[in-house]
Amino acid sequence: MGSISVTTRYESSETLIPNAFIDGYMMKAIPVYVMIYIYGMRVNKGGACRISTDELAKSMNILESDVVNAWKHWEREGLVHIEENGKVTEVVFLNIPAKNQASKQESLSKLDCPPKMEKRQPLGLSVKPNYSTEELAMYQEQSAEIRGLFKHAEKVFGKLLTHTDLNLIYSLYDWLRLPTQVIEFLLSYCADSGRQEPRYIESIAVDWADKGIDSTETASEYLLAYKRKYRVILKALNLDFYPLEHQRRIMDRWIDEFQMPEEIILAAIDRAIESKNSPSFAYINGILSNWRDAGIRTMEAVEKSVEDHKISQASKKKSEGEKRGYAKKNRFVNFTQRNNDYAELERLEMEYLKQGMKG
Repeated sequence: MGSISVTTRYESSETLIPNAFIDGYMMKAIPVYVMIYIYGMRVNKGGACRISTDELAKSMNILESDVVNAWKHWEREGLVHIEENGKVTEVVFLNIPAKNQASKQESLSKLDCPPKMEKRQPLGLSVKPNYSTEELAMYQEQSAEIRGLFKHAEKVFGKLLTHTDLNLIYSLYDWLRLPTQVIEFLLSYCADSGRQEPRYIESIAVDWADKGIDSTETASEYLLAYKRKYRVILKALNLDFYPLEHQRRIMDRWIDEFQMPEEIILAAIDRAIESKNSPSFAYINGILSNWRDAGIRTMEAVEKSVEDHKISQASKKKSEGEKRGYAKKNRFVNFTQRNNDYAELERLEMEYLKQGMKG
């Protein structure tokens, strides 16, 4: 008989949603992600079905970015597998693994209160997403958690949030996957420090996400640890704020790679302040790099190096001064001087006048 192709000519009027999805996944996801997952099951029922992101977004009256983010979310949860096949993105529905729960009744009893947040996994995107005004408004409307986060930010910053502010804050939740409690703690810390610049807030948030900080307790412990590590250096530089990423990287180099004693680092800072008044981390790093290469690791060696530098500078200035003086001397020596006899000139002038009077 050969191969046989079997096709149904009727369509079931039902789409079954597994209880494992409802109990273990649906309650903790953004509502629009749930809608996309269920709609995907509906259009995929009975076999493969091709639908564009644009068509899916239009049919549900949502944004295309929501569709893309939803499938990435469900892939992270292990419910779908995404394959890039040329210009076509294939979404394959997988079996839904049951999550450990005490009982179905316990799960249902949680409907009246927000679900306990699990550790959120980073999106893995190297570039921070940019959210439109419509997207941010929709996320606020759909999530009481996000509304509370934005209200907290307005309160601690004492102002109405701009689109840039909202974009940044939501990215900490969606891009870096920081829990809302940690974000609120971070915003309060920045506000108390008088540092509300987006770049500064994002720098700390990225550092915390990299360190796996997922609670206010671990955030507090981390702040104490960094203060112990950098406190003396920042105090010497008269800086009272959380250092930026490149500043932490440079200080870590002094402490961990160079293994410079604390007093030597402070001596380099003093030396930089004497030379520059307001030195940069890069300038101080240059001093410490030179000292490391020269094997300078004690205060005696530092003092000798500084004294040798002063002697060298004084000798250089003296040499330059002598050269300038020599140049000035030559200038006048090369000038042809005139030796005039003023008495003779006066005699000639009187004689000329007499001749004129006679004539």
